[in-house]
Amino acid sequence: MVQTIKFSEFAAENLGDPTNTVVGVGGGVNVITPAVNAWTTATRPATPYLGLIGINATSQQYEYWNGLEWVALAAGGSGAVGAGAQNQLAFYPGVGVTNTVTGLLSGNNGLLVTDSFGAPSVSSTTPSGLTIPEPNIHGFTDGSVPAAGFIGEEVQNVINSTPSPIVLPNSTPTELTHISLSAGFWLVWGDVSFIRVTGIISTAYIAWISTSLALPTNNALRSELQLEFLSTTFGIKNYSLTLTPQIFNVSTTTTVYIAGYSAFSAGSISMCGGIYAVRIR
Repeated sequence: MVQTIKFSEFAAENLGDPTNTVVGVGGGVNVITPAVNAWTTATRPATPYLGLIGINATSQQYEYWNGLEWVALAAGGSGAVGAGAQNQLAFYPGVGVTNTVTGLLSGNNGLLVTDSFGAPSVSSTTPSGLTIPEPNIHGFTDGSVPAAGFIGEEVQNVINSTPSPIVLPNSTPTELTHISLSAGFWLVWGDVSFIRVTGIISTAYIAWISTSLALPTNNALRSELQLEFLSTTFGIKNYSLTLTPQIFNVSTTTTVYIAGYSAFSAGSISMCGGIYAVRIR
């Protein structure tokens, strides 16, 4: 004889009770309603099925039964994550620490490095044993002018013979002009032309490039023309000196001068010319 179950009897069963089962479904698998299950750590289902999921009111997080233990789906517990500073990196300071992060100290133009334990930090120097490949530096091929700070950057200043050359007093080191070099490795050169007025008796012309206006005592740092005649009727009126290129390696913005000097008997001499620099590193 087949035994039947009335629908009213089936509907009367309390399916919200984890101990009740639906006949024929997985051999007696719990079917729990409502869809979101809730319990505390103390009142977790005693015989949960694999994959049972619910919210734990004690830990305030979702968890599920993996067949062996309850596994949290999200970090919970007490504590707060520090807001930190703008653009500050952060990391978990230890294994299993899920609600606290530590901010890395900021450092301009720094490297993100790790120590022997894997803890990150920002360093202003390259760690020992780390090799950074040299960059492949490409030149400009489109005729454009390199921007400030790039290799090939040019700086110059020129004083023309007209309308306002620089007056050069007798036996007095005098600035022709100057340029300002930002930090970097520069190649600097220049030229000075001395404009002599008829009747002037000159015995020396000296020009140099330096961070000082003082007359260099080292002859290698200056261009010089010494004259052995004292006649005012000598045919050449003007003299030009080309200055040997020099390297200037500066760590801060630096003023570099081009200057001249002349010894003469009377009257006046003027100067014109220019100073030029290109960044080479």
